[in-house]
Amino acid sequence: MKKMPSLLLKGIIFVLVTSFICSWSLPVYAQTPRSEKTLTDVKEFEAFLDRFMNQKLREKNIAGASFVLVKDGRIFIAKGYGYADLEKKQPVDPDTTIFRVASISKLFTTTAVMQQVERGKLDLHTDLNQYLTGTYLHTPFAKPVTIHHLLTHTAGFLNETSMNVSVRDPKKVKSPYTVDSPVLEPGKMISYSNAGMEWAGRLVQESSGMPFNQYMKKNIFEPLGMKRSTFSQDLPEEWRDHLATAYRFKNGKNVPQPYSYFHGGPSASLHTTATDVARFMIAHLQRGTFRNNRILEEKTVALMHRTQFRHHPKVPGMAYGFFEEEMNGDRALFHEGRLPEGTSLLYLLPQENTGFFITYNRNPVEEKGKPVTQQLKDEIMNRYFPGKASAVRDVQPDDFEKYEGVYRWEWYPHHTMEKIVSLFTQIHVQKNKQGHLELKSIAHPPSLLTYAEPGVFQTNEGKKLGFQSNSSGEMTFFYEEGNMAAYQKVKWYETDVFHFALLGLFAFTFLLAIGYSLFDLVKYLLRKRGKWIFSVIIGITGAGNLLFLAGCAFLVIIPYFTTYWAAFHFGIPWTVKWISVLPWVSGVLSIGLLIETMMGWKKQRLSTGRGIYYLVTAVMTLAFIGYGWYWNLIWLSY
Repeated sequence: MKKMPSLLLKGIIFVLVTSFICSWSLPVYAQTPRSEKTLTDVKEFEAFLDRFMNQKLREKNIAGASFVLVKDGRIFIAKGYGYADLEKKQPVDPDTTIFRVASISKLFTTTAVMQQVERGKLDLHTDLNQYLTGTYLHTPFAKPVTIHHLLTHTAGFLNETSMNVSVRDPKKVKSPYTVDSPVLEPGKMISYSNAGMEWAGRLVQESSGMPFNQYMKKNIFEPLGMKRSTFSQDLPEEWRDHLATAYRFKNGKNVPQPYSYFHGGPSASLHTTATDVARFMIAHLQRGTFRNNRILEEKTVALMHRTQFRHHPKVPGMAYGFFEEEMNGDRALFHEGRLPEGTSLLYLLPQENTGFFITYNRNPVEEKGKPVTQQLKDEIMNRYFPGKASAVRDVQPDDFEKYEGVYRWEWYPHHTMEKIVSLFTQIHVQKNKQGHLELKSIAHPPSLLTYAEPGVFQTNEGKKLGFQSNSSGEMTFFYEEGNMAAYQKVKWYETDVFHFALLGLFAFTFLLAIGYSLFDLVKYLLRKRGKWIFSVIIGITGAGNLLFLAGCAFLVIIPYFTTYWAAFHFGIPWTVKWISVLPWVSGVLSIGLLIETMMGWKKQRLSTGRGIYYLVTAVMTLAFIGYGWYWNLIWLSY
């Protein structure tokens, strides 16, 4: 009996030592938080939702929000929070308050396209041009653009622009349809496109012989009983008092924003209520029906929800219209909506026969940190659908060097001023001091990559990220699940580091020009001799170019990131137009400077040192014009 404590002690020591050794030799597994909650008690869920929403509305200064969750073919809960109109103290009502849900419109348009597919009016894999009348979509690639490409955002279109996308006068709304050619090979990578969905809407219109808005009303809204939904931006008089006012938070208070009319329809102009969206979600979850009214056949719903495009087999990509996401072991189908007037999220869990929708009237960029839509999604999933623990190995690949490099987000305008924004969205994939791969960028804090398998990693937020290589094994781009576009690897001369260094060189040259001009001018005033006119020209050139750089920073780049696309929503401000002329003025002066330099050297009235300085300043100014032209920042280039 006396030996028992000794044996017990030895046993405990053995277990502890063994555990310690194993902790160093075996992979570490991250455990997904579990919850004992189930989505069955409405009152329990309502209490959770009330706490969450009331807290977030206060924290983020959101005026009002609407939420609905559907489960097993019925509305589980629908609630409004805050105000649709702060001035009138009009509360949000999920049944009657109308919100602009932006790109969630695309799910409705995609559903309409699939209706026409099952009716034999359209084919998913036929050249788009076979259905178009009065226009032709040119493509520089052998592979044609098809409806399949439009619905998976793989048609290769640009992120067109956020300039001139809206007007205040409804009579000035114009057709959004574009004939711009794709810049990426169709079917190569995801690049989110409003134009692609506008083309899809046009196909619905042409194949049905009905105006798009009328088609949506007859074939989707009426069968589902969506009585307060429309793609028309000219709302009926009786609806206008129920439209949620858009707000921006300025100087410590919510400031109402006037209504803007969007150039377009199928991609982003849907107005609807939370409970109307609930009917749409139920129809998708119930294999195409809502209260015995069918909008899609079962096989069509299955096709629409099926994975249609992935960059990597293990990284979620696109269904038709829907983005894919894997969370806590569940496959989700979702779409976000963002306009300066508000933010929305529609999220379906087909395996759980559950879906929810949230929308609120706040500018998305001005909402600091992770948006409420994503926070609420995370809370619901981790609380009610925790799933199984996901295993993640805390190891790094032996060949991590091949993943390193600078990658550019491919969702950026190529032909307008906003092209310069692409410098600020580049991602550096590199090894940190601890020997782990991480993502770094100007706009976001570093994010560690956890290795899953060859070509696949997981980010800090649990998102899967997949790399893709070319035939030589060189990594060409990567895609993160749920993202609007892929990130393509760029050459050294396309990187943000190179361009910021080049901008620094330009700025340094122009600062020297100003300093030299001031020095020369002071010297002239003191001695009353020498030629001062060309020193003044150099100073004006340097000052004009620096003013242009400052204008681009404060009038183009900063507003783009701080007000979403509202900076150029209604066109290019006159201040930006005025600033964009300055490089041309500097260019004309530089040509005069070049002529003086050549003439001065020829007549030997100009010293070598001064002549070289004139020459360098003039050449740098002309090079700066070319640089501004490349980024579409100077007059006549945008």
